[in-house]
Amino acid sequence: MVYTPHQKIKPQHVADTYVGLIYDELLLTNLITPGSFDGFKGYEDDSVHVKVPGLLPARSYAFRNDRDMNGIQFDQYSENTVPLTFTAGRIYSAVRVTDEQNDFDQTTVDFLAPIQAKAVARGMENDTANTMRHADYAVVVGGAANDIYKALVEARKLLNKFRVQGVRNLVVGSDFEAALLLDKRFTAAISSGEQAGSIMRTGNIGNWVGFNIFVSDVIAPDEAIAFTDSSFAFAVAAPYVPASVPFGATAASDGYALRWLRDYDLRYVVDRSLVDCFFGSRQIKDKGWVVSEIAATQPESSGKAGSTVNTKVWEEKVLPGEYNVRSFKIKLDAATTADVTGAASNEFRTHLGVAADGVINVEAPAAP
Repeated sequence: MVYTPHQKIKPQHVADTYVGLIYDELLLTNLITPGSFDGFKGYEDDSVHVKVPGLLPARSYAFRNDRDMNGIQFDQYSENTVPLTFTAGRIYSAVRVTDEQNDFDQTTVDFLAPIQAKAVARGMENDTANTMRHADYAVVVGGAANDIYKALVEARKLLNKFRVQGVRNLVVGSDFEAALLLDKRFTAAISSGEQAGSIMRTGNIGNWVGFNIFVSDVIAPDEAIAFTDSSFAFAVAAPYVPASVPFGATAASDGYALRWLRDYDLRYVVDRSLVDCFFGSRQIKDKGWVVSEIAATQPESSGKAGSTVNTKVWEEKVLPGEYNVRSFKIKLDAATTADVTGAASNEFRTHLGVAADGVINVEAPAAP
């Protein structure tokens, strides 16, 4: 008799497949910085710390000064660490399948597990969107309906003034997307062959004014958020697989992780399936800085002994506290002070060139 071995599905192989499905379902989470989930193990308060580089001010010393002024100033460098916790707790999807459903309805756990993985992905997306919607925004650009191009230029200027590095993204709501698509300048910019090919590859609706533009239904319809990939961070961890479970595995890929458990409940004669993970996201803030001028004296060019002239030198000043310099909110309607949710000093906003209340409203272009 010829022996035919049983073909058993390996849980690890299935879990690897499902974690790949999560990546395809996500948008916002794919645009921000992942944290190491291994860093959560053993940390106090179940948190891992994301390192934010510190700032050192650039200073100026007058040429050929009389050395009676203050000498060279020495600064102390310090980095900031941001605790990242599981804000969403456990994101999961659990189902039970009866014998009748399995045999007669052809609804099996194998059929439902990929759908469960996609449900967990939506949970990650919702938590990330909640973090972005309720983040602190020290400056809000309003009136984009008047001139959407100018509004994006204002957001670009804000990022440039703080020399923010990284990939610049713009996530827009449905009404904001409609306003973009009705702007001939935008449609003309994305209609070129090279741009159109990029859109097909990345899945965004275009690149304009230096922003990769994406649409999300979890962002307020009349709003957009301009940010870099380092503006927000997330961390995800897969719980362990208990030894008492006959079928289970964890998988990780591209910063994401999942656990899948499956067993049979003899008491209720149902097949049970659980797909879950721990997840959290948060905003990243930095030290703010401004550039100012200070009075100084230096020798007069005539060379006369003791002859000096008054001049000015510049210096940078690192501000106390933490500021959001990596992301800004844009609204179609006029912005008000109620839209500004982030605290900031007058020095900070003066450096940005905005009013003390943090509101920039774009005016409609003048009639020709």
